[in-house]
Amino acid sequence: MTNCEQDQTSGRVDTPLDALKNAPKQKDLHRRHNMAGPGRADPRPLSPHLQIWKWHWTMAGSIFHRVSGVGLYGGAFLIGAWLISLATGPEAYAFVEAIAFSLPGQILLFLWSMAVLYHFANGLRHLIWDGPMIGFSPNVASLWSMFNVAFAIIGAAVIWSLASFY
Repeated sequence: MTNCEQDQTSGRVDTPLDALKNAPKQKDLHRRHNMAGPGRADPRPLSPHLQIWKWHWTMAGSIFHRVSGVGLYGGAFLIGAWLISLATGPEAYAFVEAIAFSLPGQILLFLWSMAVLYHFANGLRHLIWDGPMIGFSPNVASLWSMFNVAFAIIGAAVIWSLASFY
């Protein structure tokens, strides 16, 4: 059985500690050309954790945190484009405003506001994890992740509802 593979006979999955124990020694590393050996392609999947681990809210929260971070970068470029158009003149501003007020632009802005709120709430969760170190139990961590998703969706809907009245 190779590192972190599932044993077909017993159904047992190696833990990361077992993988470290069974890893090739430092002196043997120069003999191998790749992880599967010389001249062979590695048949193992690149991300076995997605097939081994059961999906849960904390895992989704980690993935959403990364995705929302990338979305915040995209939103920063959009804000930059808006500021540049504002400084350039009325024609450029009208062009950017037309894009922002179109249906795809509104959807993009709504998703960006969700990303801001989610990243904010998840940042608070990480501060609580890193500071007083509470909320590490699986049930509490899952509740935090569910709260963050709900906060992002409901918060963005409330902000956009209030903005539509004014």
